[in-house]
Amino acid sequence: MTYGQGLLAILVPDATDGGLAASLDRMRQDFGDRAYLALTLRRRPGDAVRLRELAELAQAARVPTVVTGDVLHHVPQRRILQDVVTCILEGVTSSCGAVSRSSTPPAARPVRAKGKRPRQPTHRPPRPMA
Repeated sequence: MTYGQGLLAILVPDATDGGLAASLDRMRQDFGDRAYLALTLRRRPGDAVRLRELAELAQAARVPTVVTGDVLHHVPQRRILQDVVTCILEGVTSSCGAVSRSSTPPAARPVRAKGKRPRQPTHRPPRPMA
């Protein structure tokens, strides 16, 4: 890869589809030890299974994982755009504001300002049993 020298590559998948393993292999070939797979808690049903499957695929492809945050918008003024996108994803044409507020956590996950501490999460994933 001509332009990849010195760059980090982080693949941010939504699900473990058929092409993900091939994408991970290609990233490892192109970026070597600078290729990563992002594990992002989306706070949706099935998160634990999805994260485990992603981690297993990354391990099989010998690509390390990195934990990332799920940012929906960069400034609070973009919340209306996120509301519209959420309504489209939910298939709702009326009462859009009510739908987006019910499916998006109260913090709405905007990007934090530099130097601000993150709010403590109210939901914690279950701990693995030993």
